[in-house]
Amino acid sequence: MENEDKTKEQLINELMELRQRITKLEALETEGKKAEEALRGPEKEWRESFNSLEDIMILIDKDFSIERINDNGLKLIGKPKEEIVGQKCYEILHSRDNPIENCPLEKSLETKKAGSVDRFEKDFSRYFSITSSPIF
Repeated sequence: MENEDKTKEQLINELMELRQRITKLEALETEGKKAEEALRGPEKEWRESFNSLEDIMILIDKDFSIERINDNGLKLIGKPKEEIVGQKCYEILHSRDNPIENCPLEKSLETKKAGSVDRFEKDFSRYFSITSSPIF
């Protein structure tokens, strides 16, 4: 009988511990939701600002892959975002298999400083001032 009571007591203790853990998890979940909501506002503002810029804005990683492009960039290129993001910038923007001569991104990666170049792009029939502003 004593073993039976002890088992019941152990079960009651385990149940109490589980209830405490559940309470902690619920509190953490609530905190996580609040943090997520707090981040949505600034993210939405950033996205709206990025897309409202008149300039063509493209975020490119150190491997020359396009991570993000604003709405004006999409209009210029004439392709959906899904066909652009993840592609190499020199393929999409310059129809090349490698970076252009005097590529500002390539220079920025070497010097750790902003770089720019003015260039006529045949595919778009216009001049562009291409600037790389690295974030390290």
